[in-house]
Amino acid sequence: MEKILIKYGEILLDNIEKDQQMITNPWMIFTVIPLLLYIIFALIKWYFLLAPITVPFGFFSWGMTVQKLISKFQKKNE
Repeated sequence: MEKILIKYGEILLDNIEKDQQMITNPWMIFTVIPLLLYIIFALIKWYFLLAPITVPFGFFSWGMTVQKLISKFQKKNE
């Protein structure tokens, strides 16, 4: 498990460096449309890269919200 987490961290750091290199290219800084397209691409890419971290937290928070709604509904009907 530790090797997997280390490899996952390396992948994230590598992608941070690649994004930083791409955005700091001179032709990207002075042209707006390629920069905006790359930012959209990077947002989608990071959504999938961070999914192993964010999905479990999302399910947990969604489950807690549903549980609160159920308990409110049950108290209301008593």
